[in-house]
Amino acid sequence: MKNRIFSIGTSIVLFIFGMQSLQAESNKQHKLWYLQPASVWNEALPVGNGRLGAMVYGDPALEKIQLNEESFWSGGPSRNDNPAALDALPQVRQLIFDGKYHDVEKLINEKMLSPLHGSMYQSIGHLKLNFPGHEQFSQYHRELDLEQALFSTRYTVNGTTFHR
Repeated sequence: MKNRIFSIGTSIVLFIFGMQSLQAESNKQHKLWYLQPASVWNEALPVGNGRLGAMVYGDPALEKIQLNEESFWSGGPSRNDNPAALDALPQVRQLIFDGKYHDVEKLINEKMLSPLHGSMYQSIGHLKLNFPGHEQFSQYHRELDLEQALFSTRYTVNGTTFHR
């Protein structure tokens, strides 16, 4: 009984500290920020609403924005489920409970993953915005504010600060 009371008391204390931690975390600004423009797609920042999307590079002289839209896919409609998955589920669960994770991975790869892997989004175009005279810039900063869902680029050219 004594251990149970200690356990409950410990849980309450951890819960209170956890809530304080969440409160402190919610006061922070959640931003991705960089000190140079993106040079490749993996460095660009994503924006969109789930239907329309873009990857923004943030180049002061030649802004590149790759666009996509939810209806532009490779191939046609296809089923991405595996009919054998449901029958394999009880065995997968048992292997997890038995701690046989390597066997779980092997079984999931064989019986649960789809052989098709679906279609992929396709780019519908690249928007390029040219800003002559902005090739030599300083004090560069680009960011994606995750709370406000805003992308911005800020830099200075010849003593003038630009904010897009």
